[in-house]
Amino acid sequence: MEILWSKYGFVHIEKPTDPTKTNYSFTGWYDGNTKVTWPYKLTSNKTLKAKWTQDPKYTVSFKANTESITDATTPSSGSYFAGEKISAPTNPTSEHAVFEGWYYNGSKVNFSSFTVPTGGAELVAHWNTATVSLGSTLTDANLKYDNSAKQFYIEGINL
Repeated sequence: MEILWSKYGFVHIEKPTDPTKTNYSFTGWYDGNTKVTWPYKLTSNKTLKAKWTQDPKYTVSFKANTESITDATTPSSGSYFAGEKISAPTNPTSEHAVFEGWYYNGSKVNFSSFTVPTGGAELVAHWNTATVSLGSTLTDANLKYDNSAKQFYIEGINL
Protein backbone atom coordinates (compact mmCIF):
# COMPACT_ATOMS: atom_id res chain seq x y z
CA MET A 1 0.00 0.00 0.00
CA GLU A 2 1.42 3.38 -0.94
CA ILE A 3 1.01 6.04 1.72
CA LEU A 4 1.30 9.72 0.93
CA TRP A 5 1.95 12.06 3.84
CA SER A 6 -0.24 15.07 4.11
CA LYS A 7 1.09 18.54 4.83
CA TYR A 8 -0.30 18.08 8.36
CA GLY A 9 2.11 15.21 9.20
CA PHE A 10 -0.41 12.35 9.24
CA VAL A 11 -2.56 10.29 6.97
CA HIS A 12 -5.76 8.29 7.53
CA ILE A 13 -5.66 4.66 6.37
CA GLU A 14 -8.84 2.73 5.61
CA LYS A 15 -9.31 -0.77 6.97
CA PRO A 16 -7.83 -3.46 4.71
CA THR A 17 -9.60 -6.75 3.95
CA ASP A 18 -9.35 -9.17 6.88
CA PRO A 19 -6.76 -11.89 6.26
CA THR A 20 -7.59 -15.59 6.64
CA LYS A 21 -5.71 -18.47 8.23
CA THR A 22 -6.88 -22.09 8.36
CA ASN A 23 -8.34 -23.09 11.77
CA TYR A 24 -7.89 -19.59 13.19
CA SER A 25 -10.16 -16.57 13.58
CA PHE A 26 -8.80 -13.10 12.86
CA THR A 27 -9.29 -10.85 15.91
CA GLY A 28 -7.95 -7.61 14.49
CA TRP A 29 -4.97 -5.42 13.61
CA TYR A 30 -2.78 -4.27 16.47
CA ASP A 31 -0.26 -1.50 17.02
CA GLY A 32 1.73 -3.12 19.81
CA ASN A 33 -0.93 -4.15 22.36
CA THR A 34 -3.50 -1.61 21.15
CA LYS A 35 -6.24 -2.74 18.78
CA VAL A 36 -6.42 -0.46 15.77
CA THR A 37 -9.64 1.42 15.00
CA TRP A 38 -10.39 2.51 11.46
CA PRO A 39 -9.70 4.81 9.75
CA TYR A 40 -6.27 4.64 11.37
CA LYS A 41 -4.38 7.89 11.87
CA LEU A 42 -0.79 7.15 10.85
CA THR A 43 1.72 9.70 12.12
CA SER A 44 4.95 7.75 11.51
CA ASN A 45 6.17 4.48 10.05
CA LYS A 46 4.39 1.60 11.81
CA THR A 47 4.10 -2.15 11.55
CA LEU A 48 0.60 -3.33 12.32
CA LYS A 49 0.31 -6.99 13.30
CA ALA A 50 -2.60 -9.35 12.77
CA LYS A 51 -3.76 -11.22 15.88
CA TRP A 52 -5.45 -14.61 15.79
CA THR A 53 -7.26 -17.02 18.08
CA GLN A 54 -7.27 -20.72 17.35
CA ASP A 55 -10.69 -22.08 16.44
CA PRO A 56 -12.15 -24.62 18.90
CA LYS A 57 -11.82 -28.34 18.37
CA TYR A 58 -14.81 -30.66 18.68
CA THR A 59 -15.05 -34.28 19.74
CA VAL A 60 -16.02 -37.04 17.35
CA SER A 61 -16.90 -40.16 19.31
CA PHE A 62 -17.85 -43.67 18.27
CA LYS A 63 -20.68 -45.57 19.94
CA ALA A 64 -20.82 -49.35 19.60
CA ASN A 65 -24.63 -49.30 19.90
CA THR A 66 -24.62 -52.79 21.34
CA GLU A 67 -26.98 -53.86 24.06
CA SER A 68 -26.90 -57.51 23.09
CA ILE A 69 -23.49 -57.61 21.41
CA THR A 70 -21.07 -57.60 24.31
CA ASP A 71 -17.85 -58.34 22.40
CA ALA A 72 -17.89 -55.36 20.01
CA THR A 73 -14.81 -53.17 19.75
CA THR A 74 -14.98 -49.43 19.03
CA PRO A 75 -12.35 -46.85 18.00
CA SER A 76 -11.23 -44.07 20.32
CA SER A 77 -12.77 -40.62 20.06
CA GLY A 78 -10.73 -37.68 18.77
CA SER A 79 -10.70 -33.87 18.64
CA TYR A 80 -11.03 -32.07 15.31
CA PHE A 81 -11.72 -28.64 13.86
CA ALA A 82 -15.18 -27.96 12.42
CA GLY A 83 -15.11 -28.72 8.69
CA GLU A 84 -12.13 -31.07 9.01
CA LYS A 85 -12.29 -34.39 7.18
CA ILE A 86 -11.57 -37.48 9.22
CA SER A 87 -10.41 -40.88 8.08
CA ALA A 88 -12.58 -43.94 8.43
CA PRO A 89 -11.61 -45.80 11.60
CA THR A 90 -10.98 -49.51 11.70
CA ASN A 91 -14.35 -51.24 11.60
CA PRO A 92 -15.49 -52.65 14.92
CA THR A 93 -15.80 -56.40 15.12
CA SER A 94 -18.05 -58.92 16.81
CA GLU A 95 -18.46 -62.66 16.53
CA HIS A 96 -22.21 -62.24 17.00
CA ALA A 97 -23.11 -59.63 14.37
CA VAL A 98 -22.05 -58.12 11.06
CA PHE A 99 -20.93 -54.46 11.13
CA GLU A 100 -22.84 -52.42 8.52
CA GLY A 101 -21.34 -48.97 8.96
CA TRP A 102 -21.17 -45.78 10.99
CA TYR A 103 -24.23 -43.54 11.12
CA TYR A 104 -24.64 -39.88 12.03
CA ASN A 105 -28.10 -38.41 12.58
CA GLY A 106 -29.69 -41.48 10.99
CA SER A 107 -27.62 -41.43 7.79
CA LYS A 108 -24.73 -43.69 6.87
CA VAL A 109 -21.42 -41.83 6.99
CA ASN A 110 -19.41 -41.58 3.78
CA PHE A 111 -15.91 -40.82 5.07
CA SER A 112 -14.74 -39.50 1.71
CA SER A 113 -17.09 -36.51 2.12
CA PHE A 114 -17.90 -36.36 5.87
CA THR A 115 -16.63 -33.26 7.67
CA VAL A 116 -16.80 -32.59 11.40
CA PRO A 117 -19.82 -30.44 12.26
CA THR A 118 -19.61 -27.51 14.67
CA GLY A 119 -20.25 -29.00 18.09
CA GLY A 120 -18.80 -32.42 17.20
CA ALA A 121 -20.51 -35.70 16.40
CA GLU A 122 -21.32 -39.09 17.82
CA LEU A 123 -21.06 -41.79 15.16
CA VAL A 124 -23.16 -44.85 15.92
CA ALA A 125 -22.35 -48.35 14.72
CA HIS A 126 -25.08 -50.25 12.91
CA TRP A 127 -25.08 -54.04 13.12
CA ASN A 128 -26.96 -56.85 11.45
CA THR A 129 -27.92 -59.51 13.95
CA ALA A 130 -30.16 -62.53 13.64
CA THR A 131 -31.78 -64.75 16.17
CA VAL A 132 -33.00 -68.04 14.79
CA SER A 133 -34.99 -70.56 16.74
CA LEU A 134 -34.65 -73.95 15.13
CA GLY A 135 -37.28 -76.54 16.02
CA SER A 136 -36.30 -80.10 16.91
CA THR A 137 -37.46 -81.43 13.51
CA LEU A 138 -35.27 -79.06 11.48
CA THR A 139 -32.26 -80.84 9.92
CA ASP A 140 -29.58 -80.01 7.41
CA ALA A 141 -30.21 -76.24 7.67
CA ASN A 142 -27.51 -73.61 7.23
CA LEU A 143 -27.85 -70.03 8.39
CA LYS A 144 -26.31 -67.86 5.66
CA TYR A 145 -25.71 -64.12 5.34
CA ASP A 146 -26.36 -62.37 2.02
CA ASN A 147 -23.99 -59.39 2.12
CA SER A 148 -25.53 -57.64 -0.92
CA ALA A 149 -29.06 -57.92 0.52
CA LYS A 150 -27.75 -57.29 4.06
CA GLN A 151 -29.87 -60.10 5.50
CA PHE A 152 -29.66 -63.61 6.87
CA TYR A 153 -31.51 -66.54 5.33
CA ILE A 154 -31.84 -70.27 5.98
CA GLU A 155 -30.58 -72.62 3.30
CA GLY A 156 -31.39 -76.33 2.98
CA ILE A 157 -34.44 -76.68 5.21
CA ASN A 158 -35.76 -80.25 5.34
CA LEU A 159 -38.80 -80.61 7.55
